[in-house]
Amino acid sequence: MSDVQTFPVRASIVAAGAVLALLVAWGIWSGSDSASAAPASTEQRLLTFTGSGSARVAPDSASISAGVSVTGNDADSAQDAASRKMQALIIHMKGAGLAAADMQTTDASVSEDWERKGRFVANQTLSIRVEDLARAGALLGEATEGGADTVSGPSFGLEDRRAGYDEALRTAIADARAKAEAAASQMDAEVRAVYSIGESTGGGGVMYGAMEATTASMDAATKVPTEQGTQDVSVTVQVSFTYAR
Repeated sequence: MSDVQTFPVRASIVAAGAVLALLVAWGIWSGSDSASAAPASTEQRLLTFTGSGSARVAPDSASISAGVSVTGNDADSAQDAASRKMQALIIHMKGAGLAAADMQTTDASVSEDWERKGRFVANQTLSIRVEDLARAGALLGEATEGGADTVSGPSFGLEDRRAGYDEALRTAIADARAKAEAAASQMDAEVRAVYSIGESTGGGGVMYGAMEATTASMDAATKVPTEQGTQDVSVTVQVSFTYAR
């Protein structure tokens, strides 16, 4: 009777051992597979600094503004008179060599003169694009001779946004690198390579030679003296550098 009871116990032990061995083997195989699939670390040691640079370039565009102002007993009559005066100005400027594409209406308004009740003031303004910058002063005089009540400008600018950009960008990156190298020296480290660059640009800078004149301060068709000066093109970058100790 005792032999019959012993056999099932031994069989259970053997079976349990086989199952345990199988689980251990599975665990070893699964663990080795997981380890081989783990990606290598790609973490970078970075130093990130902002740099700025600028370049001075000659302007390549300019514009002047010419306006007329007329007072009338009502809004319609004031606006009609201003329109006739502006039309005469446009014809005169075309006769001075300007194309229609170089002129643009930027304002046409009429309002009551609050200092004189019952009177209305109409204003119209013409923006004139100057291709030949040397003619800017002469065109100011032409606008006055053509009947403009007010003239202003020239306002110089840059149409070629690449002008000076490369120089300013190189200066900005060099500025950021100099900061990174100064920081690395305090860490007993060495700057290696550029990891990333992000930039924002600003152009135009300070306008030189802009001036304002009226018919009371200049003779008809007088060439107003103008100086073109230069424009500042600026670049700001954020640069990340890799480094090693």
